[in-house]
Amino acid sequence: MDKNRQWWQTVPWNERTRGQKIAMIAGWFVIISVLIVGVIEQPKDDGDSRKQIGEAKTTEPIPQPQVSQGTKSNVPSAKNVKDFLARLDESVKAADLALQRGDLKSLNEQSKLMNQIAKDGKKFGDSVFEKPYGYCFGAGVSAQTWWLARLNAAQRGGVEAIHGEIADALKQYQQNRSACEAALDAGGNGVDTEKHTGSNVAHAGDTGVFPYTEAGIKQISSAIKSVSLTRQIDGRSFLVELEISKDPFVGGAQDWNSVSSDVFAISKKLLGRSETARINFKFISPQNNNFNWASVFVRRDELPEDWSELTYHQFFGRSDPLPGSIQTTRWLCDYYNKYRSSQPPTGIPFYCKLKD
Repeated sequence: MDKNRQWWQTVPWNERTRGQKIAMIAGWFVIISVLIVGVIEQPKDDGDSRKQIGEAKTTEPIPQPQVSQGTKSNVPSAKNVKDFLARLDESVKAADLALQRGDLKSLNEQSKLMNQIAKDGKKFGDSVFEKPYGYCFGAGVSAQTWWLARLNAAQRGGVEAIHGEIADALKQYQQNRSACEAALDAGGNGVDTEKHTGSNVAHAGDTGVFPYTEAGIKQISSAIKSVSLTRQIDGRSFLVELEISKDPFVGGAQDWNSVSSDVFAISKKLLGRSETARINFKFISPQNNNFNWASVFVRRDELPEDWSELTYHQFFGRSDPLPGSIQTTRWLCDYYNKYRSSQPPTGIPFYCKLKD
C-alpha cells in the first residue's frame, strides 16, 4: 500500500488490513440503520396527512360573537326593588335615632348601614340613567350623601360644612326615591324623569350665585378657612386654592369618604362658574396643629363633559388626591378598596399595592 496515502482514501479491498475492513463494515452498518429508521418513521401517505390537516381547517367551526343569555335574568325583579326601598326607608329612619344617641358605636353602625345601602343599590346599575331602575341606585347614593352631611354637621356642633348641603342631599334623595318607586309602578318600562326628579339631568345641583372673589368663594362653606385665586395663562380662568378646616373623625376609609363628599359638593359650586379651571383642596386638622392631612386636585379639562351626573365617588376617581402622611395614605387605600367606583380609571395607585 502506498505509504503516502491515508487508509480512508480509495484503497483496493484486498490491500486493506483486517481492522480497516471491520471499521468500514461497521460504518456502512450504521448508515444503513439510519436510513431504515428514517423510512419506517416517515408517514406512509404524505398526501393523506395533508388532506387530514386541510379537512380539520375546513371543518373547524368559525368563532361567533357570544350573545349573553343572562341579560334578562340579570334585570332586578319587582321584589328586589320593593325589598330595597323597604330597607332604604328603615335606614333613613334609623339615622335620626343614631344622631339622638350620639355615641360613637351608634354613629359607626349607622354609617355601616348607609354604606351597605349604597352598595346594595349597585345591583340596579352604576348611573341613574341605567334602565329600568337606575334611580334606585341614585336613591342609595344620595341617602348615603345625606347621612354624611348630617354626620359632618353634628361633629361641627350643628353647623353645616357647606350651607344648605343637608337640605340639598335630602331633596336629591327624595327625588331619586320617587323616580325609583315610579319605575317600579311602571313595571320597569321607564318613567318621566323630569316629572319625578324636577330635571332631566341627574346630580346637576344648584350652582348658586356668589361673587367670584376670595371673600365670595369663602361664603360657599363655613369650613373654608382661606381662599386664593391665581389667574391662568388664558387670562380668563383661575386656579382656586382652598384650605378646608376638617379633622379626621374615625381614622380610616370613612374619613376619605367624607373628603370625597366635600370635594364634590364644593366643586359643583365652583365648576358651575366658567372662571374655574382648577381647584386645589387642602384639608387641615385644627386638632393637629393645622396639619395638612389630605389634598385633592381637580382639573376641569380632565373631567368628562357629564361630570355633574357622576356620583361623588366617581367624581373623586377623576381627581388627584394626595395624602399628607403614611397613615392617611393607608386610609386612602382602604377607601379605594371599599368604594370601587372611587378608583381612578387607570386603577388604584401603585402605593396601594405595596406591602407594609
